[in-house]
Amino acid sequence: MKREEVLEIYYCGPEVIITHVMKQEELIAQLEARITELEARLNQTSKNSSRPPSTDVFIKPKSQRKKGERPVGGQTGHPKHTLEPVENPDKKVPLKVKIREGCGASLEDVPVIDLERRQVFDIPPQRVVVTENQAEHKQCPQGGCHNRGGKVHSLARGVLRRGVG
Repeated sequence: MKREEVLEIYYCGPEVIITHVMKQEELIAQLEARITELEARLNQTSKNSSRPPSTDVFIKPKSQRKKGERPVGGQTGHPKHTLEPVENPDKKVPLKVKIREGCGASLEDVPVIDLERRQVFDIPPQRVVVTENQAEHKQCPQGGCHNRGGKVHSLARGVLRRGVG
């Protein structure tokens, strides 16, 4: 409300002022009730209402560590273990520039001025090694005794075994 409007109400007399103030009081009470309702709705979670957990707002917990209590990083004097780039990588993937990003001009015939090298060290997937033990069976020509070679006690006949060794 502007100053001129307030002065106009003032010059109309006390009854107009009282009516206007009472209307404003009523409006303030309605707005306060609306604020209370909205705050109550804001404070609802899946724990204190029938709302599903997916509607909960995640609040990242603050660290309990005091700032500046300890230095950032590893232990002092600990040797660092960084993978250094290798001279001859197993694979080289050229990332060519064909057009200029801004205007779309062709850069295919423009000479390369620098190469930025970034190496990714991938650990190859492990492969299961299957070892088959083949025990020979022979019959003694003199006594007729049946003999088996390479006695492997850890292997049961016809059973698959898993493990190291």
